[in-house]
Amino acid sequence: MTRAQVGAGIGADSAAEKTIWDHLLEYYTEEEAYRWLCAQHPQLDGAVPAVLLAQGREAEVRRVLQRLDGDGYL
Repeated sequence: MTRAQVGAGIGADSAAEKTIWDHLLEYYTEEEAYRWLCAQHPQLDGAVPAVLLAQGREAEVRRVLQRLDGDGYL
């Protein structure tokens, strides 16, 4: 996944993925959001959020983002 793909809605036309990108931008710069999506995440058992999204597993990513809304560690 390139930065251009992320900036264009995480490389897909999925409204769910675009919403996740917009959600991340509420808390992070574009660079930070890109890193968040492309790095292994401890709250996803080491999975990479962008890979989970590509696999159609956005609910798992959304749960982590909900913790961010609740001031949880991300």
